[in-house]
Amino acid sequence: MCICKKNCTFANKFLNDMTYLVIRFSTVGSVAMLYPLISSLSAHYPHDKFVVVSESLQALFGNMPNVDFVDAKAEKGRWKTTRMWSLSKKLKRDYDIDYVVDLQDSRASQFLRRLLWSSCKEVVVMKKHRKRRELLIKQGYAKSEPLLTEFELYRDAFAEVGLEAKFDFDVLPHDKEADLRINLLFGNKPAEEKWIGIAPFAKHKTNMLPYKLLKTVINDLSKRQQTKIFLFGAGEIENEILNQWASVYDNTYSISGKYSLKEELSLMRQLDLMVCMDSANQHFASLVGLRALTIWCGTHPYAGFYGWKQSPEDCMQKELPCRPCTLHGKEKCRLGTFECQDFSADEIIKRADQCLNKQELN
Repeated sequence: MCICKKNCTFANKFLNDMTYLVIRFSTVGSVAMLYPLISSLSAHYPHDKFVVVSESLQALFGNMPNVDFVDAKAEKGRWKTTRMWSLSKKLKRDYDIDYVVDLQDSRASQFLRRLLWSSCKEVVVMKKHRKRRELLIKQGYAKSEPLLTEFELYRDAFAEVGLEAKFDFDVLPHDKEADLRINLLFGNKPAEEKWIGIAPFAKHKTNMLPYKLLKTVINDLSKRQQTKIFLFGAGEIENEILNQWASVYDNTYSISGKYSLKEELSLMRQLDLMVCMDSANQHFASLVGLRALTIWCGTHPYAGFYGWKQSPEDCMQKELPCRPCTLHGKEKCRLGTFECQDFSADEIIKRADQCLNKQELN
């Protein structure tokens, strides 16, 4: 057997104890979409080490014995040169890295992988197919084919380092402490009740509906007997708004900013449906096997950011030639009309009822 395992590819493959550094700084939704792949790889390659470097969702990756999470969040939200130097030194000190898999390909990740290049065997960068993405926005979805999903892009990047992702991930494992706390707060859901999660916000204006419309949906659903509404969000402003809405509408509870991610996921397991925009909450719902009715405005599922194992039939969107005008969201409509947000409360409630009744949507 080769003694110099660190520098011998044959020995590493024979011993099957490689270390893969995975860079995926943001966004929250994209980091959540990484979990099914890492979970699958972790199970199929138990002797390998996977080090996930990210700004968010540390709680997601803590339940796998061969997966480490390294917090890469920068001070004041800015990626500084000194921060990348410090991060690279920490990674070199703590891990004997064999491969770097860059799933971000941003300026920050490019700089970090250059700093790590000399201390690893190979660096692989996920192909984002930017020209295809630009063409989708330019031509519109009606004249385009669906792009590869984010899950498929992640899979292809790992294939370049010789790892096969079988994608046999089902749902996140239970967290007993979080389950207990949620049970103490809200009790066991009675079989006759309907618990509905609503995540009304998104990071960008083109990804969300007007407040007035959302409030009408919440109001109408909250008046139903044996129904509870749980409002999900993040950030101080969203917390304040959702707390206010919860105080106004019957049987409505704001979850925003009150519980840990594990506790929010535990609550989601008990829900019958999540109604949300194209936002991170569709991905959180997907990880616990919760059906999500997603509303897409400026963005489009063709860009590849749909939730894990969610059905495209559970997607609400307007058939407009200008869509998608963005991949991730922006603040302005290029036509100035925001026609993509032209839904009625009755439309949304009708589709939600179909989901609650386990009907297939057309």
